Amino acid sequence: MYLYEFIMTLDIQLVNGIGKKTAERMKEEGIDSVERLASSNVEDLSKINGIGDYTARRYISNARVYLENNKGKETVENIIKEEIGSFSTNSKEKVDVSRLSEKSLDIVQEYHDNIKVVEKKKKTIKKENLSLEEFLGEPEASTSEEVPKLTIEKNMLGVPIKPFIIPLKKEEIATTGVEDVKSTKKATKKATKKATKKATKKATKKATKKATKKATKKKDLAEKRRI
Repeated sequence: MYLYEFIMTLDIQLVNGIGKKTAERMKEEGIDSVERLASSNVEDLSKINGIGDYTARRYISNARVYLENNKGKETVENIIKEEIGSFSTNSKEKVDVSRLSEKSLDIVQEYHDNIKVVEKKKKTIKKENLSLEEFLGEPEASTSEEVPKLTIEKNMLGVPIKPFIIPLKKEEIATTGVEDVKSTKKATKKATKKATKKATKKATKKATKKATKKATKKKDLAEKRRI
């Protein structure tokens, strides 16, 4: 992509709400500057993929507001037109930087500075998206088994201290996992045994009570018949 094409794309992206992809789609339809966008009509603009009537009106309105706010200022597009005349974006010819005036060179330098700032921000964001494992780095073994993996303690003044994490090695994590499974299994077995014992005891007590009551009733009935 050549210098003029870069600057034209940047120019249209100055309009509020227009991103890189939208600017590219507009450019394919010949709308490659704020001036052209401001003079476009809703019907033509809404034919572009991803742009509806409401969005088209908003883009046109934003472009006009931008031009109004920057009235009297020389735009990048106008400066380039003055310097190199009529230049087709489809031309294979490269722009001769030596033909540009000091004013144009300042614009170009500012453009490249902006690109550097954007790239720097992208790298910063990329670094901030590191996973927890990458952030913590290589795990270190705990020096004491008595220190809990996650704990809240209090200092001498009684103020709670935030939880801290002691990274574990893979072997420790695996061992902890096995111990947790064994502990859970043991607890489940114990609970099941206890529940079964309790249920059996309850059922036996109920059956004994019922049998005793029935036997007593039968005995009373036999005595009445005897009388």
